[in-house]
Amino acid sequence: MAAIEKCLVKMGRPKIIMTDPDSAITSTEMDEWFIRNNDIKHIMTRRHAAFAERALRDFKQIMAKKVKVEVKPWTQYLDEVLDRMNNKKQSNDADDDKIYPHKATGFAPKEAAKPENWFEARTNMEIQAKHNRKYPDVKVGDKVKVYRSKGALAKEVVGDYMYHNLKVTSITQSLGQTFYKVETVGKPLLRSDILLINESEEGAEAAEPAAEEEPYMSWERKRIRQREKNKELRAEKAKAAADAKAAVAETKAALKEDKAKEKAAKARPRRPIAG
Repeated sequence: MAAIEKCLVKMGRPKIIMTDPDSAITSTEMDEWFIRNNDIKHIMTRRHAAFAERALRDFKQIMAKKVKVEVKPWTQYLDEVLDRMNNKKQSNDADDDKIYPHKATGFAPKEAAKPENWFEARTNMEIQAKHNRKYPDVKVGDKVKVYRSKGALAKEVVGDYMYHNLKVTSITQSLGQTFYKVETVGKPLLRSDILLINESEEGAEAAEPAAEEEPYMSWERKRIRQREKNKELRAEKAKAAADAKAAVAETKAALKEDKAKEKAAKARPRRPIAG
């Protein structure tokens, strides 16, 4: 919390803090901190925050280049690396003032954070945004399943969404982002964190009990099971072929016996030989 307070002093108070469900953020102390600072909305995505991961990757790449040129403790490069990231400078020379803006916002991060550039930066981001995934519309009262992050020891058979269907109680918008409040879930959720349940699916679940999930099997285990099934099928086919062959042989023997009896019945009796 002390680190967050220092960031707020240096960077100003944000309207939204977006995090992933890290244990350091989901602690009771952090919940109390957000309650005290209720002017800051806490959005917690249940997946990884993609833009934060990208910023960390950029930080590591720039830091690795610095350390590779001259090996020193990385903390000595910290201010230099952050200045380069915030100002998007490709050179550290004092006389090189060339700025390389971010292709999404059209500004260096430090310039994009200024209030007078907010509208233009946001418009550029909307133009550059890629909407490859299409979500069906969710309305208040709809039933949804909420995404859950698996624990380190969770089995792979455990699904990605909570088992129970929950109702959407409210939908709000802030800074161009839509947030969904779901019953029994404390914090608002993003659209990517919920799965809409169709009425037909809900009715089917109510009409009949949910089917038991098949246990997870590795690719090797699936191959072994398929090999066992094929072996059983071959044994059944061999048995059926043997039974058919035996039936044919039995039928042929019966026919042969009937023909022999008919032949014996038609044969003339021999005359007795006189003594």
